Amino acid sequence: MRRLYLNNSRIKGLQSNTFAGLSRLQVLHLQNNYLTSLSGHEFEPLKYDLQELYLQSNRISFIAPNTFKCLRALQVLKLDGNRLTRFPIWSLSFNPYLLEISLNDNPWSCDCQYVSSAVPWIQANIDKLTDASGLNCIRLNGSSLSLMYDMNGTKCSEITALSGAIVEAPELVLSPYLPALLLVLLSALIDTPHRQCLH
Repeated sequence: MRRLYLNNSRIKGLQSNTFAGLSRLQVLHLQNNYLTSLSGHEFEPLKYDLQELYLQSNRISFIAPNTFKCLRALQVLKLDGNRLTRFPIWSLSFNPYLLEISLNDNPWSCDCQYVSSAVPWIQANIDKLTDASGLNCIRLNGSSLSLMYDMNGTKCSEITALSGAIVEAPELVLSPYLPALLLVLLSALIDTPHRQCLH
């Protein structure tokens, strides 16, 4: 079997042996299902021949960094229309034959550490991205920010300011012994001048 169409099949999860025996599969359609996560070993049986993988329009919010690493022949990867926020897209550098990637319509994080790693990879692979101009990250207030495509050399602090991030002061935790300690100190301060007067 060279092509397998499992799109629109209400699939909720994949196991590491789901595709066992399909080592010659070249095209796999899994779009428009209910997948929520990929733990990293689901596609290992397909590592030598799989060339096209369609995962768009699912509910995927987590993908382990090594999920696609084994797919040495992968040329097309569709991840648009999911719920990805912090998938390390730079891990796709392990797929040397990738020619077409779609990542749009995901709520990518505007966290400066994530964006500062994602942007260089995006810019280095701009010719492979079919939807680069629409890659936005989501700010804390819920609005989108076009950082992913047109940022170049922006510092982490600038990303934080643009994203509307708020750095909160650490919460002060009071010891339950503080009131008693304050009373002891206060009484010592009051008592000290009185003792000096007696001498």
